[in-house]
Order: sequence, then C-alpha cells, then structure tokens
Amino acid sequence: MDHVEFLSGIGKCVSLDTFVEHINSGLDFREPTFAITLDDGYRNNITNALSVAKSFGVPITVFITTSLIDSGMPSFCGWPMLRRQGGGKFLNLESHAVNHVNMTSLDQEDIFYQASRSRDIIESKLSASVSYFAYPSGGFNCDIEEAVKEAGYNKAFKDRNPFDMSSFTIGRFGVGKKHQRVSDLLYGMIRQYISYYL
Repeated sequence: MDHVEFLSGIGKCVSLDTFVEHINSGLDFREPTFAITLDDGYRNNITNALSVAKSFGVPITVFITTSLIDSGMPSFCGWPMLRRQGGGKFLNLESHAVNHVNMTSLDQEDIFYQASRSRDIIESKLSASVSYFAYPSGGFNCDIEEAVKEAGYNKAFKDRNPFDMSSFTIGRFGVGKKHQRVSDLLYGMIRQYISYYL
C-alpha cells in the first residue's frame, strides 16, 4: 500500500492506455507519471494489488501467462476471477505469452505461437481486445520484436531500462523483494535514472 501511496504522492498514476497515448504523442511527461503493471496472473494480483490500487483510484495492468491461468494452481487467478474483475476502469489484462519461457531460446515458429496464441486465448476467454505484450523473463531480440508485431500487438514491454520508450521495447522498473520499503523503491528508481541518463 505504501508504494502506491508514494507514487501517487510524487506524480500521477495512469492506466497503461493513457501512458501509451502519451508516448505516442511524442510529448515529454510534465510530471512523474507511472503506469503500474504486474506479471504472470498471480491470485494476489487481484486479491491484494487490485484492491489497494482501487483504494487510491489507481488503475493497474496485469500481463497474464495463459498456461498459468489454465493450470488450476491455487496461487494463480482462474478465468472466472479474471472475467469478474477485468474490463473495468481499474484492471486491464494483457498478454505475457502462453508459457513463461525466455523467448530467446525458441525458434521463430514457437515465438510467434507464444505471442499470437496467448492473445487469441485471452481475447476469447475474456471477450476483450489485447493490445500489449510483456516479454517473459525480459527475454527479447529483433526477431522476437518482429513476431510480436506480426501477432498484432501495438506495443511491447521489457523488464528493465524504464526510461526506454521505443514502441516494442518499452522499459519498466521491476519492483521485487529488495524494494519492500518505500525508501528502497526510491533508491532503486534514482539508480535506474542515473544509469540511463548519465
């Protein structure tokens, strides 16, 4: 909860669609602007993160790995939960491939399958359009970017270099166990900023 409150206090938290629209406009961000994303489709993405985000009026995006949603494992959301919660102004559901595999280890046919099939499954199961892709394990290269474009996505996201705004390698700042305190989050963000711009 502290992290969302902190980000809301130092800037504005917007939907991923709004964030992407701003990137497309080519304009600079006038204030710190954040789009909160989560990966994989863990149950706590909905039971914890979504409820916290709603309490601050902050939208989130969850990039879901369809095989994990299909797995029936209790630590992951199921399609009924995603159908109930998705589609509102606070939760956007996008693709994180069929399997959570580093796509650099796959051949081109499998890469395209991972991107296109996951999109088809999500759109079919949730009756919603899917525009964005997040590379599992952050693994990508030029061939993977091309396959993601060919699969019909508008943008794709990686898990590093949060200041990179290239269309199919938009960077994200990964928040993990080492960022449990807000001060750790702030320190990590400053380090990323310095390493990118200096």
